[in-house]
Amino acid sequence: ADNDGKVVVENVGTYTVDDKGQVTFVPVPSYVGTPTPVTVVESAVLISDDKTTAIITTKSMYTPTVTDVTMTSENATSTGIQGATQSGTPTFKTSDKSVTVVKHQLISPETNQATDSVTIPGEGTYTIEPTTGLVTFVPDPSYKEKGTGVTVQATDSNGETSTATYTPTVTPVSLTSTNVTSKDIQGATQSGTPTFALSNGAEATTTITGYKLVDPTTGQATDKTSVVVQSVGKYTIDSTTGKVTFQPDGAYKGTPDAIKVEATATVKNAKNETASITKEATYTPTVIPVTPSSEASETTGPQGQAQTSVIKYDTADTDASTVNFTKGSAMVETVAKSVELDKGTVTLLDANGAETTTVTVADQGTYSLNKDTNTITFQPLSSFVGKATPVTVQVKDANGTATTTTYTPTVTAVTPTGASSVTEGARGTTQTSPVVFDTPDQDNTTVNFNKGHEKVELDKSTLTLVDKTGKEVKEVVVPGEGTYVLKDGV
Repeated sequence: ADNDGKVVVENVGTYTVDDKGQVTFVPVPSYVGTPTPVTVVESAVLISDDKTTAIITTKSMYTPTVTDVTMTSENATSTGIQGATQSGTPTFKTSDKSVTVVKHQLISPETNQATDSVTIPGEGTYTIEPTTGLVTFVPDPSYKEKGTGVTVQATDSNGETSTATYTPTVTPVSLTSTNVTSKDIQGATQSGTPTFALSNGAEATTTITGYKLVDPTTGQATDKTSVVVQSVGKYTIDSTTGKVTFQPDGAYKGTPDAIKVEATATVKNAKNETASITKEATYTPTVIPVTPSSEASETTGPQGQAQTSVIKYDTADTDASTVNFTKGSAMVETVAKSVELDKGTVTLLDANGAETTTVTVADQGTYSLNKDTNTITFQPLSSFVGKATPVTVQVKDANGTATTTTYTPTVTAVTPTGASSVTEGARGTTQTSPVVFDTPDQDNTTVNFNKGHEKVELDKSTLTLVDKTGKEVKEVVVPGEGTYVLKDGV
């Protein structure tokens, strides 16, 4: 022992003894076992009666035994939704309560050295709280499987170490979708909103951040908010709600191929790093056909006189002499809907189907359309009698859907009548017979002409004599009888 009564045994420990003979052994932290005993010498001074002294010494052995203190560990795991921070605490226990765990660290998989933080590219970052051993895992926002995990090393008060693992599992965020349909009449705007739902618990890290249309021509989502499908219509999306509005072409009817909608969900972790996931759904509109209808018209009038047929819209046909057009309608679910007629499109169609306001039929007459008064007038040739070739009348609705019908006039013959005259007179004297128009025949001394129809006036300027050949003449000479002369209506 040194002067302080201390014995130091290298790699074993230190022995000290107090003035009462109490020996204390402090082993080095790494020592385990039974070391070589130390000798304890105790000296006493004996004083005799004659005042002489003697020193008496005794020796004893002190043998300590150091038992091993071990640490046991238990791995830790956790599970969390994609992007969510997770944590877990591997546990360590010493076999002797007098020895405590004083430090926790992570082991770098790259250097195999103790550290406070480990980042695994594409997976996430692990950090540890040194005192408690709590391991926190911040996943990469795109990571969605069982993690590689990290090794945790605990150090006790003896400097001994033990390891355990912490392994997180990341549950993927998923989107589910529901397709949607709508139905309306031809030409009407429709809309529908496909729905998207996040998987349970995903709301903690994930939000649906936008919606896009998928362009049918490319099959790819487009940043444009509108897509036009030729001969079908135009689709427009609200990028914040996912609502799709469909404006069909006026002529389109039926059910087109569904338009796809892509929803984007953004996953954000504690570092404000983000990743995106997408999901598609469809929107399918149905366009119910709507066709306007029409009723034909027929009129009858006297030879040479104009006839007219009135065009009526959305009015019950109570008179066969009118052309009637009625807007088309259809049921949508339990609601009746209709498409208004475009009155400005009313027209006649010629023999080639071309739109016009005047149609002339050879040897019959001419049809004329007056859009201001909504009338069709047929002016027959003065010589035409009978049922005329019908004229086709057309109108379109707001969608451009046409309906056609006909107007058929019939021209009745008009024949004026005449009453003969007989007079008497003395030989050699001139006799006269007045020509009377549209006057009842009171006696046989007048030549009477009456019009064949009240609307067809006699043309008095055509009054003439006719010889036996049918030729119009001023006078007629009958040999052996005399001469007939027409003058001043007599």
